[in-house]
Amino acid sequence: PARPSSTPAPPPPTSGPVNSDRPWLAYNISQMEYDHILCQFLTFDVDGSGALDKEEIQRLCRYMNYPNRPSDIDNMFRDVDTDRNGTIELDEFVAYMQYKRPKPEILYGMTTAQYETFMMQFHHHDNDQDGTLDREELTALCIAQGYPYSPEVVEHLFRCMDTSNSNKVDAHHFLEYMRYNDPRRPPATAIPAIYSPA
Repeated sequence: PARPSSTPAPPPPTSGPVNSDRPWLAYNISQMEYDHILCQFLTFDVDGSGALDKEEIQRLCRYMNYPNRPSDIDNMFRDVDTDRNGTIELDEFVAYMQYKRPKPEILYGMTTAQYETFMMQFHHHDNDQDGTLDREELTALCIAQGYPYSPEVVEHLFRCMDTSNSNKVDAHHFLEYMRYNDPRRPPATAIPAIYSPA
Protein backbone atom coordinates (compact mmCIF):
# COMPACT_ATOMS: atom_id res chain seq x y z
CA PRO A 1 0.00 0.00 0.00
CA ALA A 2 1.03 3.55 -0.59
CA ARG A 3 2.98 5.31 2.11
CA PRO A 4 4.44 8.84 2.32
CA SER A 5 7.35 9.22 -0.08
CA SER A 6 11.00 9.54 0.92
CA THR A 7 12.14 12.22 -1.51
CA PRO A 8 14.63 14.69 -0.01
CA ALA A 9 13.14 17.52 2.00
CA PRO A 10 14.08 21.12 1.21
CA PRO A 11 16.76 22.54 3.53
CA PRO A 12 15.72 24.74 6.43
CA PRO A 13 15.06 28.39 5.60
CA THR A 14 18.19 30.46 5.14
CA SER A 15 16.71 33.84 4.32
CA GLY A 16 17.51 35.21 7.76
CA PRO A 17 17.09 34.56 11.46
CA VAL A 18 13.85 33.00 12.61
CA ASN A 19 11.49 35.52 14.21
CA SER A 20 11.33 34.36 17.83
CA ASP A 21 7.87 35.87 18.24
CA ARG A 22 6.39 34.37 15.05
CA PRO A 23 8.72 31.54 13.98
CA TRP A 24 6.12 29.97 11.66
CA LEU A 25 6.57 32.83 9.20
CA ALA A 26 10.06 31.57 8.32
CA TYR A 27 8.51 28.33 7.06
CA ASN A 28 5.49 29.83 5.26
CA ILE A 29 3.05 27.87 7.40
CA SER A 30 0.27 28.93 9.75
CA GLN A 31 0.72 29.28 13.49
CA MET A 32 -1.62 26.31 13.96
CA GLU A 33 0.50 24.10 11.72
CA TYR A 34 3.69 25.23 13.46
CA ASP A 35 2.22 24.59 16.90
CA HIS A 36 1.14 21.11 15.82
CA ILE A 37 4.63 20.25 14.55
CA LEU A 38 6.24 21.73 17.67
CA CYS A 39 3.95 19.63 19.87
CA GLN A 40 5.01 16.46 18.03
CA PHE A 41 8.67 17.39 18.43
CA LEU A 42 8.42 18.13 22.16
CA THR A 43 6.32 15.03 22.85
CA PHE A 44 8.96 12.69 21.45
CA ASP A 45 12.02 14.58 22.72
CA VAL A 46 11.85 12.38 25.80
CA ASP A 47 15.27 13.34 27.16
CA GLY A 48 14.57 17.07 26.75
CA SER A 49 17.75 17.58 24.74
CA GLY A 50 16.13 19.88 22.17
CA ALA A 51 16.90 17.37 19.41
CA LEU A 52 15.58 13.98 18.27
CA ASP A 53 17.85 10.97 17.92
CA LYS A 54 17.06 7.97 15.74
CA GLU A 55 15.21 6.08 18.45
CA GLU A 56 13.00 9.09 19.21
CA ILE A 57 12.36 9.72 15.51
CA GLN A 58 11.39 6.08 14.96
CA ARG A 59 8.86 6.26 17.81
CA LEU A 60 7.48 9.50 16.39
CA CYS A 61 7.18 8.07 12.88
CA ARG A 62 5.45 4.93 14.12
CA TYR A 63 3.03 7.03 16.16
CA MET A 64 2.28 9.45 13.31
CA ASN A 65 1.82 6.73 10.66
CA TYR A 66 4.98 7.61 8.74
CA PRO A 67 7.38 5.02 7.27
CA ASN A 68 9.39 3.77 10.26
CA ARG A 69 11.55 0.84 9.20
CA PRO A 70 15.26 1.28 10.07
CA SER A 71 15.99 2.01 6.41
CA ASP A 72 13.26 4.69 6.40
CA ILE A 73 14.79 6.34 9.46
CA ASP A 74 18.26 6.23 7.89
CA ASN A 75 16.88 7.87 4.75
CA MET A 76 15.13 10.52 6.81
CA PHE A 77 18.32 11.39 8.68
CA ARG A 78 20.24 11.57 5.42
CA ASP A 79 17.64 14.03 4.07
CA VAL A 80 16.96 16.06 7.20
CA ASP A 81 20.08 16.07 9.39
CA THR A 82 21.72 18.84 7.38
CA ASP A 83 24.50 19.53 9.90
CA ARG A 84 25.28 15.78 10.14
CA ASN A 85 25.47 15.76 13.94
CA GLY A 86 23.39 12.60 14.32
CA THR A 87 20.27 14.31 15.64
CA ILE A 88 17.41 16.33 14.18
CA GLU A 89 16.91 19.79 15.65
CA LEU A 90 13.63 21.68 15.66
CA ASP A 91 14.40 23.84 12.60
CA GLU A 92 15.36 20.75 10.58
CA PHE A 93 12.24 18.94 11.74
CA VAL A 94 9.88 21.81 10.91
CA ALA A 95 11.44 22.23 7.46
CA TYR A 96 10.95 18.53 6.80
CA MET A 97 7.40 18.38 8.13
CA GLN A 98 6.45 21.46 6.11
CA TYR A 99 6.63 19.34 2.96
CA LYS A 100 6.18 15.81 4.30
CA ARG A 101 2.70 15.84 5.78
CA PRO A 102 0.71 12.79 4.60
CA LYS A 103 -1.81 13.47 1.84
CA PRO A 104 -4.85 11.44 2.97
CA GLU A 105 -6.68 11.99 -0.31
CA ILE A 106 -3.91 10.13 -2.14
CA LEU A 107 -3.02 7.58 0.53
CA TYR A 108 -6.45 6.58 1.77
CA GLY A 109 -9.07 8.31 -0.36
CA MET A 110 -10.11 10.34 2.68
CA THR A 111 -10.58 14.02 3.29
CA THR A 112 -8.16 15.63 5.72
CA ALA A 113 -11.00 15.91 8.24
CA GLN A 114 -11.79 12.18 7.97
CA TYR A 115 -8.11 11.26 8.28
CA GLU A 116 -7.61 13.42 11.35
CA THR A 117 -10.79 12.07 12.95
CA PHE A 118 -9.67 8.46 12.55
CA MET A 119 -6.13 9.29 13.72
CA MET A 120 -7.58 11.03 16.77
CA GLN A 121 -9.63 7.92 17.58
CA PHE A 122 -6.55 5.75 17.14
CA HIS A 123 -4.24 7.90 19.27
CA HIS A 124 -6.81 8.36 22.02
CA HIS A 125 -6.97 4.61 22.58
CA ASP A 126 -3.27 3.88 22.00
CA ASN A 127 -2.73 3.95 25.75
CA ASP A 128 0.98 3.14 25.75
CA GLN A 129 1.61 5.40 22.72
CA ASP A 130 3.53 2.71 20.89
CA GLY A 131 1.74 3.45 17.60
CA THR A 132 -0.35 0.27 17.70
CA LEU A 133 -3.59 -1.05 19.18
CA ASP A 134 -3.96 -4.39 20.92
CA ARG A 135 -7.31 -6.16 21.29
CA GLU A 136 -8.14 -4.43 24.56
CA GLU A 137 -7.42 -0.99 23.09
CA LEU A 138 -9.43 -1.79 19.95
CA THR A 139 -12.34 -2.89 22.14
CA ALA A 140 -12.21 0.43 24.00
CA LEU A 141 -12.20 2.28 20.68
CA CYS A 142 -15.25 0.35 19.47
CA ILE A 143 -17.14 1.09 22.68
CA ALA A 144 -16.28 4.80 22.56
CA GLN A 145 -17.27 5.14 18.89
CA GLY A 146 -20.52 3.19 19.20
CA TYR A 147 -19.32 0.26 17.09
CA PRO A 148 -20.36 -3.33 17.90
CA TYR A 149 -17.93 -4.59 20.54
CA SER A 150 -18.76 -8.17 21.40
CA PRO A 151 -15.66 -10.38 21.67
CA GLU A 152 -16.56 -12.04 18.35
CA VAL A 153 -16.94 -8.70 16.53
CA VAL A 154 -13.72 -7.26 17.98
CA GLU A 155 -11.83 -10.42 17.02
CA HIS A 156 -13.20 -10.16 13.49
CA LEU A 157 -12.16 -6.51 13.19
CA PHE A 158 -8.76 -7.23 14.70
CA ARG A 159 -8.04 -10.06 12.26
CA CYS A 160 -9.14 -7.87 9.36
CA MET A 161 -6.77 -5.10 10.41
CA ASP A 162 -3.82 -7.20 11.59
CA THR A 163 -2.71 -8.32 8.15
CA SER A 164 0.86 -8.94 9.34
CA ASN A 165 -0.29 -11.34 12.11
CA SER A 166 1.69 -9.34 14.67
CA ASN A 167 -1.09 -9.24 17.28
CA LYS A 168 -0.97 -5.45 16.92
CA VAL A 169 -2.82 -3.05 14.63
CA ASP A 170 -0.81 -0.07 13.42
CA ALA A 171 -2.34 3.20 12.24
CA HIS A 172 -1.76 2.43 8.56
CA HIS A 173 -3.75 -0.81 8.63
CA PHE A 174 -6.42 0.77 10.83
CA LEU A 175 -6.86 3.51 8.22
CA GLU A 176 -6.81 1.01 5.36
CA TYR A 177 -9.67 -0.88 6.99
CA MET A 178 -11.67 2.27 7.71
CA ARG A 179 -11.17 3.37 4.11
CA TYR A 180 -13.14 0.43 2.74
CA ASN A 181 -15.30 -0.80 5.62
CA ASP A 182 -17.89 0.48 8.06
CA PRO A 183 -17.28 -1.24 11.42
CA ARG A 184 -20.92 -0.57 12.35
CA ARG A 185 -21.99 -3.19 9.80
CA PRO A 186 -22.54 -6.71 11.15
CA PRO A 187 -19.41 -8.84 10.60
CA ALA A 188 -21.43 -11.43 8.68
CA THR A 189 -22.10 -8.92 5.91
CA ALA A 190 -18.87 -6.94 6.04
CA ILE A 191 -16.50 -7.44 3.13
CA PRO A 192 -12.99 -6.71 4.40
CA ALA A 193 -10.88 -5.28 1.62
CA ILE A 194 -7.53 -6.31 3.08
CA TYR A 195 -8.19 -9.61 4.81
CA SER A 196 -8.12 -13.11 3.37
CA PRO A 197 -9.02 -15.98 5.71
CA ALA A 198 -6.27 -18.51 6.23
